[in-house]
Amino acid sequence: MGNEFSYNRLKNQFGFGSPNTVISYISYLEDSYLLFTIPRLSFSYAKQRTFSKKVYSIDPGMLLANTASLTPDKGRLLENAVFLHLKKKRKEIFYYRDNSECDFIITDKNKIQQAIQVCYQINEDNIKRELKGLKEAMAATKAPEGIIVTLDQKDEIEGIQLLPAWEFIE
Repeated sequence: MGNEFSYNRLKNQFGFGSPNTVISYISYLEDSYLLFTIPRLSFSYAKQRTFSKKVYSIDPGMLLANTASLTPDKGRLLENAVFLHLKKKRKEIFYYRDNSECDFIITDKNKIQQAIQVCYQINEDNIKRELKGLKEAMAATKAPEGIIVTLDQKDEIEGIQLLPAWEFIE
């Protein structure tokens, strides 16, 4: 959930002969609404098609039941929940990556509306990274608004709103 992937990397990982096979399988999973992919934002459609994508699940519980990990990644689960909320609102969703990453760029009719960073809990160890990714995305896309969604923190840091997920999703 929330991880980047490329068709070629999956082709190599699973030993398929062609990335077209991977594209077909991902398409089947999307058509059955088991997972969703979002593209990396680019103002060039050709570049956007070649960039890696991020993947999210319709049912994070299904992923937890089938993971090899002994502990759940609560940050990825929260990111997936925020994605599902945005998807339900029928928003056009991208992610941003250049020097840093921003989890979601929201557009409406090809106009950038908002940059959203998701972090389970903001602390001294991650605040610089989260702000850097969000501010870089806002500057590059000219997003008028940027927020950080956390599990339960509400604050303002350097002009950026931190919102608890329950408030963001309501």
